[in-house]
Amino acid sequence: MTRRGVVAALLLAAGVLDAALPVRNVILMIPDGCGFSTATLARLYSGRPLALDAVLCGAVKTNADNSIITESAAAATALATGYKTSCGFLAIGPSPNGRLNVAPANHLPAGGV
Repeated sequence: MTRRGVVAALLLAAGVLDAALPVRNVILMIPDGCGFSTATLARLYSGRPLALDAVLCGAVKTNADNSIITESAAAATALATGYKTSCGFLAIGPSPNGRLNVAPANHLPAGGV
């Protein structure tokens, strides 16, 4: 199954998509620094569910190629390309000459904000 198929299957299972509608775009929100413990503490403090709870349909635990604790660039690279990289690298493999960019190879448009 392709990465696009996996994402579509997850969104269908979560009830976010209607199977009759074609998928045009997928927006992946990554709350940087917001792990399960942070969200749980926020729920306990507020005494009610978070707005995030209504849209959360999956979660991924990542670690960098060279550390069990990742940072934003390495996590974004892993999520966008499917390959782990070292901390401090963005869209580059663990060695500086290994550029990672999966979307153009699959003829898919991609962007990051």
